[in-house]
Amino acid sequence: MDWGIHKWDEYAQEDYGVGRFDGYRYFVGEREHGIRGRGDIEEFTSEDRLKELLGTMLKAHIKEGAVNRDEAKRWADKFSIVL
Repeated sequence: MDWGIHKWDEYAQEDYGVGRFDGYRYFVGEREHGIRGRGDIEEFTSEDRLKELLGTMLKAHIKEGAVNRDEAKRWADKFSIVL
């Protein structure tokens, strides 16, 4: 797995060299997102935008058969992610 999600804390400041922010840092490696030539994606974003992105990724994984649809739906419901 080549991805990660972090909410700001003192370790995020130390590890990523960023000041305090309200939201999340996410990272997705090129092998995970599958967009050739895009390279790694790193972004600091709001919780709403993060949920939107996670929904998009879950839908893509469901379509590819990489994840069980019912399991993905349960996970999405638990975290209020729209599929």
